[in-house]
Amino acid sequence: MAVGDVVSDISTIGAAAHWTFQPAAGDEYEINGVGSNLIIGSAPDATPDVNIGLNDDSLISSAFNENTAYAWFNRPMHITNPHYLDIQNTGAGNANLSYWGVQTKD
Repeated sequence: MAVGDVVSDISTIGAAAHWTFQPAAGDEYEINGVGSNLIIGSAPDATPDVNIGLNDDSLISSAFNENTAYAWFNRPMHITNPHYLDIQNTGAGNANLSYWGVQTKD
C-alpha cells in the first residue's frame, strides 16, 4: 500500500470479542469511521454498539463508545504499529463490524 490508499475491512465478530487492525512497522493510518449492524439508540443519535480504542499489546484504551455519539464522524483516529486500532463488540450477539480510513505514512 502507499500513502493516500484507502484501507477498509468488514468482519463478523462475536459478543465481547476484540477485532484489531495493526499497521506494518513504519506505516501510519487515519481511521475515519467504524460501523456496526448493532446500533444503540435511534436516529439521529444512534451509535454503533462497540468500544473503539488503541491497543499496544499490554493496554487497551477506550476512545469512543456508545456514550460519545458526536465523536463518531468528527474525530478521526490515527494509528501506528505500536498503537493500533482495537474494536470491541459490546453487544450481546455477533456483530458485522467495519472500519475505513487512509494510509498517511509508509
